[in-house]
Amino acid sequence: MKEKGLLVGQLIENTYDLIVKEYGSRQIILLEDTMSEIAEDSDSHRTCTGYMKYISADILDIEGSKWVIARGTKYGAYPAAKFDSDLFVFPYDVCNTSDVFSKKNIKNIMYNSPYFKNSLIASWADGNLFFIPTKFSEDELDSLYSIMHDNIIQNAEYGEGLLLQTLTSPVLEPILYKDGFGNVLKDILVEKLKEMSKGCHCGGSSSEDHVCCGLGGTCNCS
Repeated sequence: MKEKGLLVGQLIENTYDLIVKEYGSRQIILLEDTMSEIAEDSDSHRTCTGYMKYISADILDIEGSKWVIARGTKYGAYPAAKFDSDLFVFPYDVCNTSDVFSKKNIKNIMYNSPYFKNSLIASWADGNLFFIPTKFSEDELDSLYSIMHDNIIQNAEYGEGLLLQTLTSPVLEPILYKDGFGNVLKDILVEKLKEMSKGCHCGGSSSEDHVCCGLGGTCNCS
């Protein structure tokens, strides 16, 4: 009998919905081509780029700190095929600029944050999660992957050989997760955002002076 559980895309969507239900204050429908580059396989004859695409974003209010959060899904050429989805976050008002919240500005922030630079969590097509090392300590990562494995009810099964374009094994059965894992991830990610909020500051003329809640590089300081 086949196991019942959550595919990784359903898990990330469930985690997102739980965070927004508890902390969300406003939704923003994004511009149609709001994307972040995640993979490419290009040469002098062709350009093949994979993206995460974002349809909408939500404003979170977590203990007085505001964040923009969006759920991305893979999009574009075959380099994106080995991924599934992610949660992209950046601070809403750390720099007190009036245009940070426009759809065009959000699009620019995402475009300028490639390769999961501002993601907290993302996933592979086989169902494995990956947590972004720049956001978590080594001990935290060890704990997160241990928790992830404890919540797997079906491991991935792979076919023989490699898919030529992505150089990955074909996935016959993806990982399935326990239904309650979204609540666990929600609590972990919210605690991380609370921790990152403590490091926000904006000032000075160099990029090192612009620390946007631990995310780095997307601060629109004036």
